[in-house]
Amino acid sequence: MFSLKINNEFGALSNVILGVAYSFGGTPKIDECYDPKSRENILNGTFPNEKNLIAELNNFLKVLEKYNVNVIRPETIENCNQIFTRDIAFVIDEKIIVSGIIDERKKEIDGIEKVFSKISSDKIITLSNDARIEGGDVILDGKNIYIGYSKEDDFNKYKVARTNEKAINEIKILFPNKNIFSFELNKSDLSARDNALHLDCCFQPIGKNKAIIYEGGFKNYDDVLLITEKFGDDVYFWYGFYPMAGVIEGFRSAFIGMNPMPWDKLLILITPLQPLSRNINIHTMIYIVRILHIIRRTIHILHQIVIVLRRRIF
Repeated sequence: MFSLKINNEFGALSNVILGVAYSFGGTPKIDECYDPKSRENILNGTFPNEKNLIAELNNFLKVLEKYNVNVIRPETIENCNQIFTRDIAFVIDEKIIVSGIIDERKKEIDGIEKVFSKISSDKIITLSNDARIEGGDVILDGKNIYIGYSKEDDFNKYKVARTNEKAINEIKILFPNKNIFSFELNKSDLSARDNALHLDCCFQPIGKNKAIIYEGGFKNYDDVLLITEKFGDDVYFWYGFYPMAGVIEGFRSAFIGMNPMPWDKLLILITPLQPLSRNINIHTMIYIVRILHIIRRTIHILHQIVIVLRRRIF
């Protein structure tokens, strides 16, 4: 039997479900896409093939095993994309929540039934039918849970809107001792650059009082300010760097057991910065990011002053 205990995004890993790419279904047709990045890659002829995906996941597996992480793989389902296992179920404390996922992805859950069979039934939670949520929208940080979502209008409008208010309300009931913060995300079914598919694509705690954020993913600027207040000066803002996903999805496994976080190596991981890193010394890059951060904090302070002045005037 598996014991569950997850309360943050950066603790040492013991058991991990890593997706599989065998028989992943190949390149879908345009009208079969349910996210704009896949659509973009199909139109550009850059959609990854099965051979490369298998190799990438196997390399990922080697990194995890290097640090003695027990890796569990889903049972292969023929012609099914089973790469993004983070979305189909997620753990909060000692409970695993089965995601209320979109219809096109529901059969992915069948691939991890063997995992559920090794977890006590009272630890497995299935939300109501109209509560929709995917694991990538749920970020844990101790007593705080951050959830990305879409309000009803956007949720009904966009295929990429994966989490709704109904699910958030049910999570609040299930975990009354947690502080739950919900953030509306920018959505687009057609433009990958205008779409934050999940919260973990634009926000990620990476250590105690440290986080990375891509503010362009948030629909409301006040949510960015809230995160800034929670994490203080250790929020790293990446202005115009797209996408954040390269950092969010991969860096934790690459740096398991490394404390403190190796910021110089982390910068190299950010795909949009790689061309820049060929011409600029890595330490110079760090200074540039820090300067941008200082500018960002100054703007934040000025914004707070304006708010106070408005309250006094009006």
